[in-house]
Amino acid sequence: PPDGTLAGLLARNARSRGTFRSAAGVEVPHTFDLLPMYGRTALLATVPATDRREPQNLLQRLTVFGRAPGGIEMLSDVTTSADEAYRPAGASRLIGAVLRAARAIGEDLSFEPSNELLWARVRQRFEAMMKQLWEAEALRGSSPAEAFQVRCDRATISQADLDAGRVVVEMQMEVAAAIESIRVTLALSEGGRVEQLAAGGAP
Repeated sequence: PPDGTLAGLLARNARSRGTFRSAAGVEVPHTFDLLPMYGRTALLATVPATDRREPQNLLQRLTVFGRAPGGIEMLSDVTTSADEAYRPAGASRLIGAVLRAARAIGEDLSFEPSNELLWARVRQRFEAMMKQLWEAEALRGSSPAEAFQVRCDRATISQADLDAGRVVVEMQMEVAAAIESIRVTLALSEGGRVEQLAAGGAP
């Protein structure tokens, strides 16, 4: 089935090239035929939009396998997200990796008192993580300062957050696969639980 083939292809792509890199154009091994086989005309035909998005073709809306000069390849690597910043699947997988790393940070710091010292430690940990992503070329920018921003202070944490034992971190990253930047707001709660408060493209 195509879903099993897709899962294996994405896993191999993540291990060899990084989960944030698109798998479009990657050859699909051990696959000899496709059913149904869509031709170029069908793949590029406009699909009417069912929401506020502009009409798009199949390659822009679905992950598609198809024939290429070198054999059967993954022709598109996208999600069905309504947010254009999340449409490239590599960007969506990158956010998933950030959330997993955030959970680990939250577990490490879950028993610390919420004050300026903790907030500084949270910023340092998240900045170190984001710098690793920048060094791996998951983020664009000539320097870390251009590639991402991390905020965790009185501007992101309200008194209600303090009373609830919640630390709020806001990150903005220039994702290499996306046209615009992505802003993610996370809440690190007691017990190391991480909650995604908001995410989306930022102009």
